[in-house]
Amino acid sequence: ALLLLVTINVLSILWPRIRPQSHSIASPPTLVSIANTENKDRRADVIFVHGLGGDGRHTWESLDDSKFYWPQALGEDLTDVGIWTVNYESAASHWLGYTMPIESRAMHLLQVLKDHDIGERRIVFIGHSLGGIVVKQMIQDASDLGIADYS
Repeated sequence: ALLLLVTINVLSILWPRIRPQSHSIASPPTLVSIANTENKDRRADVIFVHGLGGDGRHTWESLDDSKFYWPQALGEDLTDVGIWTVNYESAASHWLGYTMPIESRAMHLLQVLKDHDIGERRIVFIGHSLGGIVVKQMIQDASDLGIADYS
């Protein structure tokens, strides 16, 4: 009985901090220009797709005080390549925020890439964890749908 009482008291203290977020719909992914994306003669686009609980900035940034940001450094080295990151909601559970099913996220990302004219040149995806799964699903969908805009 004492253990149950302690558990209830701890939950009542923590509940305001751990209750589910009030989001009802995940926002669409955003494509963020990092370097060289305005260059119409660029030979390729590199797109960084973060994983579970990440974002387009902190996932690719060093953990030390230098704040080294890999996408920016790559853009400085490869001036004829467009560098982009994708931001999307990727909470591990509804307790921490909102996310959408991988299939829906992949379809949304396909449309975002099309809207930014990504696909007119070679594309290199760099995915971390869930980001790699989203990219794989997106490529599978683009192939299966047979829609010219997604080829």
